[in-house]
Amino acid sequence: MRRIGLKKKGQATHITPLRPATLAAFLPWGSSPGAGCTRLALSGKSTAVGLIGKPRNELIVVHFKNEKHSGDKPLTESHNLYFRPMKKRFTAIACFILSGYALFSQTLTISTDTVNLGVVFENQADSAVVYVKNAGPHWSLFKIESHQSFPFYGDTVVTARYALQTVGQGDSLPVWIIAKPIHNLKHKGVILLNDAYGSELRIPYKFQGRYSKSYYFATENKEEAALRSQLNTIISTGFTSLSYNSARDEMYADLDNVGGTVTCVYTGRTASFTTRSGANSNSFNCEHTFPQGFFNENLPMKSDIHHLFPTDVAANSERGNLPFGVVGNPSWQVGGSKKNASTFEPRNVHKGTVARAMMYFVLRYQDYNNFFAPQEAILRQWHNQYPPSTSDRNRNDGIYQLQNNRNPFVDYPQFAARITNLVGTTSAPAQPGLYVVDTVQLPYDSTVSSLVTYALHVVNYGNTTVSLSNFQLSTSGLSFANATGANAVLAPRQSLKIEVDFQPGTNYNGQTLTFSANAGNPSQRTVYFKNGSFVFFDVTEFEQTLGIRITQQEITWHMVKALGQMQVLDMQGRILKRCAIEEGGLAIADLPAGVYILNAASNAQSFSQKFVITR
Repeated sequence: MRRIGLKKKGQATHITPLRPATLAAFLPWGSSPGAGCTRLALSGKSTAVGLIGKPRNELIVVHFKNEKHSGDKPLTESHNLYFRPMKKRFTAIACFILSGYALFSQTLTISTDTVNLGVVFENQADSAVVYVKNAGPHWSLFKIESHQSFPFYGDTVVTARYALQTVGQGDSLPVWIIAKPIHNLKHKGVILLNDAYGSELRIPYKFQGRYSKSYYFATENKEEAALRSQLNTIISTGFTSLSYNSARDEMYADLDNVGGTVTCVYTGRTASFTTRSGANSNSFNCEHTFPQGFFNENLPMKSDIHHLFPTDVAANSERGNLPFGVVGNPSWQVGGSKKNASTFEPRNVHKGTVARAMMYFVLRYQDYNNFFAPQEAILRQWHNQYPPSTSDRNRNDGIYQLQNNRNPFVDYPQFAARITNLVGTTSAPAQPGLYVVDTVQLPYDSTVSSLVTYALHVVNYGNTTVSLSNFQLSTSGLSFANATGANAVLAPRQSLKIEVDFQPGTNYNGQTLTFSANAGNPSQRTVYFKNGSFVFFDVTEFEQTLGIRITQQEITWHMVKALGQMQVLDMQGRILKRCAIEEGGLAIADLPAGVYILNAASNAQSFSQKFVITR
């Protein structure tokens, strides 16, 4: 029905809105009993005279007299009711229930093809808004109930923020895409929004991650060997080589002196001194984390403070040239550090610092005597487990003032994730990552026979190209729509939309969508379908059309000004749930399976409808 209105006899154009309560039921065009005469049941004291033929432009005119018009002043003159029939037949019951594919075929659009956030720095989140518009028919609703983000180098750096509200036809919902990068790399991907009433909606985004420390600007968009080489260039260019005496003087007097106290990094023992002679008298000396014997005590390695630390003489001797690792049965242990015949394990508070000192050394110089490579795995573990502390960062700043270079792994620990091997050949291992939803809940309504389309997405969030093939649906009652379901190749960060046609009146529990992927585990992916009860109808007994949607979790409605109550009753008439109509929603997730009655009441107007919950 396109338009309903009252027009006084003799008036040429003006159409006064018809109160929905005035007209309770009518027969569809073409189903009237007899030639051109359709009997109408009207509320109040009213009489239907008949259907006046089939006028031009398909405008149907019903002439009647009405003595009462929904609380307005009495009307005694004749009126003509004008409306246009829809091309398809429909069944009108007590309150214009339009159940069918209109429920599921709402059209959602986004205000931009791709959300471009430009340049985003690692120390300040940035955001951009995209508007999701409900461009469907007047009865359509949508509500974002969740979203799916995908990791970048193992971290979730993009998310979405939105209101958990139902949005009616013509309205838009702002969705904020929020980015806080960890890496100074180009980011490109998608966020999937899950509509409570329909399909997944894809929002693509892109931005350039950038580090706030300009010292590392040249590392932007570099990985593996290119990044390793660039970092070596950065920390070697302009490097100031100190004498060994000067390096120790700075270490004892300033860098590792806190209020006049110096602490052994291995044992935790403290002493008060500021000079080399003070260190000697307190049995302290200088530890070379990468043993100086392996590079013949040559400068600048010997005096590079990034791997020098104050230690207790005895603890330094116990460590000797032992590699770092985990010690199970120690032959010596003091203050948390321990050793055996082949391995030295520093106390926990120093493990991350040791790891970053070693990583810096081989990045700046080389792996003398192949000392670092066998330890790289455990050192990386400690690096991740014990991130840089405030004192580590302050020490790095202090060394920069002296040597004019920095330890990249203190400033940006995440650099390590982009260099698989710090020595020798390096390339990123294949890390396939493929997302597709496990289970799809298809709306179920036994009164609907029209085909409905459900959209879902396959997202490649890994670092390798993935080939997808052999898409199959387990029943002929499901079919691929809009030329989807064909073999495809997804580059990293790409996604594929799959659309499936189904009939809401068919039971799809246990049916599947399967496809094969040449990367990842398992190689065959399966999406399971199950039915969920969705009921939708228009109620026109109110001041505005009240579009009601019932799912297994909630009842929602939209577009109503009338004040009143929405109630859920059991079949004995007992009120189980209630809320004000203006609240727009009512949760029913806690109700058990059964048959219920939904009642909407506003002033003298009311409406009731049965619905079923299945669990």
